[in-house]
Amino acid sequence: MLQPSNNIVMRVSLGVLLSVVSGWAMAVATYTWDLPWLGLVAWVPAILGQHLVWPRRLQGWAIGLAWFTYLSLNFVPKLLPEIGSWVWALPVGVGALSILLEQRTVDEAQASEYRRYWWQNACSYTAVEFGRSFVPGVATWAVAGYSVIVSPGWGELAAYVGVFGLSLGVWAHNFALAYLILLVLGRATWRRGTGIRAALIPLLALILMFVPEKGIPSESRTLRTAAIQVGFDLYQGEWNARRLAGDDDALSRDMIAHGLELTEVAVDQGARLVVWPEGFLRVVPQDHPQIRTELEAFTRGADVTLAVGYVIETPDGRRNEVAMLTPQGTWHVTAKDHPVPWAETGSVTQGQSAVVTVDGYRVGAMICFDADFTDTTRERASAGLDLLVAPAHDWPAIGRGRAVHVRTRAAENRLPIVMADWMVGSAAVDERGRVLDAMPYTEETRGVMVVDVPITPEGPTPYGGIGDVVGWLSIAGTVLALVLGRSRR
Repeated sequence: MLQPSNNIVMRVSLGVLLSVVSGWAMAVATYTWDLPWLGLVAWVPAILGQHLVWPRRLQGWAIGLAWFTYLSLNFVPKLLPEIGSWVWALPVGVGALSILLEQRTVDEAQASEYRRYWWQNACSYTAVEFGRSFVPGVATWAVAGYSVIVSPGWGELAAYVGVFGLSLGVWAHNFALAYLILLVLGRATWRRGTGIRAALIPLLALILMFVPEKGIPSESRTLRTAAIQVGFDLYQGEWNARRLAGDDDALSRDMIAHGLELTEVAVDQGARLVVWPEGFLRVVPQDHPQIRTELEAFTRGADVTLAVGYVIETPDGRRNEVAMLTPQGTWHVTAKDHPVPWAETGSVTQGQSAVVTVDGYRVGAMICFDADFTDTTRERASAGLDLLVAPAHDWPAIGRGRAVHVRTRAAENRLPIVMADWMVGSAAVDERGRVLDAMPYTEETRGVMVVDVPITPEGPTPYGGIGDVVGWLSIAGTVLALVLGRSRR
């Protein structure tokens, strides 16, 4: 016969396992595996463990460990080389706070006969995700809504509610499904209204999962666009030594040679627009007489538009910009909206944006980290763009994650995006977030990606008009649940 102490050890061990499984499943569903159904059930093991396995005085650990695992897997491998041990602050902080806040969840759910259980938790989880999206270094990384963007039905929904609306749906499904399982096991109280509403959530999720993929309209035209990827990084080896030595002029001339070599390959394949990576030059090309003359002569002779990224440091701070140069010799400059806090000294031209016309299509730009926030793409789309280019500078650990964000921004705004990176993960997606072509996400590759991007002007999406209102509604729903709980007590 098991002794009571041994029984507690076994229950805690099983509870830890269930929590870790939940955190792992949500992490791989978000950025690793294209399995949208996995995100919809990922949190269920941790919830069931909290209700059925963990000792009462330790029930808060069920969700705290799940959050710790989820955020650790999504942040630590990606950012540990960049910011060191500080990367643990978010998973440890959120995990510890969850342990405290979740300690009485089961008692409160049972006391209220589960009236608010699934929707209250869905709102509070989404509210937390929305709130931390305002943290500059966090943005929308590890938001559960990304786990379902590969589903055509959920992708269509993104154009109405954005990624936080998808998150609300993912969390609602997890908690509604867990509640229904608890009902079947006789561990939750049946109330007709609550049960029926909870049962509708998996039904709606199932319908979205089986929505067929929409084809490209027959009237769509295409713009042949290319992204160059040089296969190395200015922060590596000899290149890094030259960068640190401050020989920006000579370094930029060498980069021009690499860029034009690959651009000629793209032009030979009929590209009308070619995108270079973020910070490709260390000088402002339109202000450098020799480089300006060389690039203008090239675009004029090749009849191609270039999107050239460059970074310079000024006494006032950093200028991280992309200049789109037309065959007519006009320059159109867009600045980075969201500088990376630990890597960039601000963005003194933040907010500057421009639109260029290529073969009759309106083209705008954003830069790298801008894709991790929802506002930049939404603002660009409101200008009536047909295509968005996105110079980027990523490392292999985050290549696939950035691509997921780009896919979601495209689906939210019905705006195709072409991203060009240094070493990994250059990608082109259509207006529904479907990948048209991509470089490997983890293997450093040199090459040219040429894509016929379908242009299907649909006008602003509903999400483009309302923005992240679902995030604010989730906060309101959380407050309402607290008020209702207090009034019932």
